[in-house]
Amino acid sequence: MEAVPGVALLHPAPASAAALVALNDLWIRNHAPAWIGGKLSGLGIAFLLPVVLAAAGEWISWLFARLERRPWRPPGRGLRLAACAAAALYGAAMELVPGFGVFHAAWLSASLPCLSFRSGTADPTDLCCLLAVPLAYLHLGRVRRG
Repeated sequence: MEAVPGVALLHPAPASAAALVALNDLWIRNHAPAWIGGKLSGLGIAFLLPVVLAAAGEWISWLFARLERRPWRPPGRGLRLAACAAAALYGAAMELVPGFGVFHAAWLSASLPCLSFRSGTADPTDLCCLLAVPLAYLHLGRVRRG
């Protein structure tokens, strides 16, 4: 069977993480204590972001393979590590670097003007949500092995 770029996104785990973030933003934040809503979004995003970054890397490598007229081979462990490291650093920066959340909200608002974004309150306890990043790494490795 031929390898497919971005196949990790087609698994129920990323779909569940996306559903958790959507459910949290649309319903849970309005009906539960604030700390629950922040942690649930953090967990979903910490799992989903590395998977999306790895899929984007696979699509880019697939495109270059096509342009060079060579068969595409899925990137190895390096792409998974890079995607997870980038997601972990991003999550840590959101909680620990003053002003990063404001920059993030401004960048999202400029990128997607049809939606509104606001900067959340930095909460260092949200760093516990980064425990989902190693789960994303395991997911990416398991899906790739088939």
